Amino acid sequence: MIDYPEPAGFRAPASMKTLACGLTVLFLIAAPVSLAPAAQAKKQKADPTQQAEISALVTAVDDMTSGKAGETSLTLKWEQEHFLKAEAGKTYVPFTLAIDPPALAPSSPVGVYVRAVRKGASAAANPQPPAKDDKNIPPPSQYAFDQIVFVNPEPASAGRPQRIRRALAVEPGEYDIYVAVRGTAAPAATATSSTAVPTGATARAPESQAVPAAAAPLQAVVKRELTVPDFQGAELNVSSVIVASKVDQLATPLPTDRQSDSPYTFQELKITPSTDYKFTPSGTIAIIFWIYGAAVDPATKKPNLKVDFAFNQKLSDGEKPFKSTDPQELNPQTLPAEFNMNPGDPLRTGQEIELATFPAGEYHLEVKVADNVAGKAVSRDVNFTVAAQ
Repeated sequence: MIDYPEPAGFRAPASMKTLACGLTVLFLIAAPVSLAPAAQAKKQKADPTQQAEISALVTAVDDMTSGKAGETSLTLKWEQEHFLKAEAGKTYVPFTLAIDPPALAPSSPVGVYVRAVRKGASAAANPQPPAKDDKNIPPPSQYAFDQIVFVNPEPASAGRPQRIRRALAVEPGEYDIYVAVRGTAAPAATATSSTAVPTGATARAPESQAVPAAAAPLQAVVKRELTVPDFQGAELNVSSVIVASKVDQLATPLPTDRQSDSPYTFQELKITPSTDYKFTPSGTIAIIFWIYGAAVDPATKKPNLKVDFAFNQKLSDGEKPFKSTDPQELNPQTLPAEFNMNPGDPLRTGQEIELATFPAGEYHLEVKVADNVAGKAVSRDVNFTVAAQ
């Protein structure tokens, strides 16, 4: 794993900040849980209440896959996903769920079950059981990805949904993704009332009231069909472009065993992805992505890449060029002398752009990556809106 600061010799144009670039190896350390609650209890020694929640989550997804009408007491929406290269021939897929209106207690753990089923794949009828001398290992899953976790949803600001961000890692292909969410309802606002007592009257002692029963957990299941791309080849390729509403630089890189808990944190870069792609002139838009398969000059052990960011404004009579930033040059003249790159290493890059000069309206950004060593180029498109202040 290699990381390096902003390329030497690169000067960002006015109103522009270049995000830290770095070679990254993306890990997803998240052991799938067993579908058998008993085996999972041995593995994590979950309390009986959590085991009941696990069973309910699995049943909710089973009901959806079999066409049964299951319980739905939440408004759950799959908002977005991104695709990045992972190890072992897989693709890393971080995604965002929205609960709107917010309904779950933010202080209570929420069960989230993610199941990925490859289209056309037959379920394994009899998975091999674990060895007899290792009773704590749950049986292998029959699904491409299969995980249950208990998390706290992100706090919701006024007028915004609650959000849960998770990730999965699967081989390239066509999938049905099922996500079940189940948790404690947020306390409802209780109106206080009082009864006026006439002057001189004696107030009666309040009548005893029965203690209300605990509210039933809220749950919902959402299905998402995904075509997962393949980034494993040697050809020039680019990940999904993550459009961020906020980017934080951590003091220390995220440990690899916590990647699943913070799916949009990559080493020292914590990204809050935008879900509506709407910004204001007083803010910024951050663009982050990974370049794969860049050719390496054998003599210098460095790539020779040019990255262009071209903004077009969408008008009533069509798109018209608005502005282009100075290109990013990633080559032996701009990269640090100690920087070496092997063929196939992923390269992270991006820019954070101030929007003060962008009139309110809709925009189309084309990100183009040209490999001057291989003589190839790829591009990605992003649409976003700048709202009136």
